[in-house]
Amino acid sequence: MPDLHVSSECAEYFKSVSEVLLGEVNELMFRKNQLYNLIGSNPRIIMENNHRNHITFMSALFATNDYTMLEKTIPWVLNTYLSKGFSISYFSHVLKTWKDVIKQHLPPDFQNEILPVYDYMLEAIENSHIVRESIEISTDRTILNLAEMLVRGDYMEASRYLRSFISDSESLFDAYVNIIQPTMYTIGGMWEKDEISVAHEHLATSIIMRIMSSFYDQYVLRTPDKYKILIAAAVNEFHEIGARIVSDYLEINGYDVRFLGSNMPSDDLVRILLKEKPRVLGLSVSMSYNIGKLIETVKSIRSNSELSDIHIMAGGYAFSYADTKSLTELNVIVPENMDNMIDICSNW
Repeated sequence: MPDLHVSSECAEYFKSVSEVLLGEVNELMFRKNQLYNLIGSNPRIIMENNHRNHITFMSALFATNDYTMLEKTIPWVLNTYLSKGFSISYFSHVLKTWKDVIKQHLPPDFQNEILPVYDYMLEAIENSHIVRESIEISTDRTILNLAEMLVRGDYMEASRYLRSFISDSESLFDAYVNIIQPTMYTIGGMWEKDEISVAHEHLATSIIMRIMSSFYDQYVLRTPDKYKILIAAAVNEFHEIGARIVSDYLEINGYDVRFLGSNMPSDDLVRILLKEKPRVLGLSVSMSYNIGKLIETVKSIRSNSELSDIHIMAGGYAFSYADTKSLTELNVIVPENMDNMIDICSNW
């Protein structure tokens, strides 16, 4: 990879004009001759969603200069959209369109910082330097059985099936980590390969959250004997199962947990932190393009003098390939695993 770096001034300017860039890219791509050959039978909104995810991701990338995250994310994006009928030519077309729009709206000095990143992506795609990675779908029969039940919407069977593995708090958490989590990764992989629709994925998520809630009173709920912790999925982050698993595990270990769910806006989060006054805040991010939103949220919290003593930790699938340097600079801890998280909370 070439030596890429974007200054903080350039990153801020890019973010300030991002909506303008996005609007023009959408319009220019929509005018393309034979758009069907680029995006297949997909409706325009699928392409536009990809463009919005792109501008969000690039804003986070330029803010963190974490180009390892770029290397890891491109194959996933390619794999997902190619599986849904997009042409490989679409990516060349859209990256060149982004370059053209950037040239129109960014000063020359900022263009010189950002365009090499787009040149790298173009070269990597056109010369196959970045290849499609196979999606890991489990071959474990236990996981596949549960996935099939969830996708077809069979709550009762899925609930009975999971209960056969659970007898106490310890086996509950083992099922969370070794059955439920990999099952949801497998269902996500099925969606990426276009084997199921987004509706099936949402159905599976809804059922698994209901099942987890049904376990709560029996295996999780207890009188806390430790301090208060707030857990939430970051703004624009709608994947909340991981955050729910973390919440339940902390509560099993005696912490007074408030689980706030998905897509928690920064302003609302600050307000509830001021009211609840927890010792620790935990934020979850699954998609790499939401890391920038996480950083903005942390900066908003850190700027409030009444919240200067709060400890913040972050986790989620995005950190399996994203650098955490930018978060470390904001005094945010990213635990290595659940046990490490408990050790950190104990120290706090």
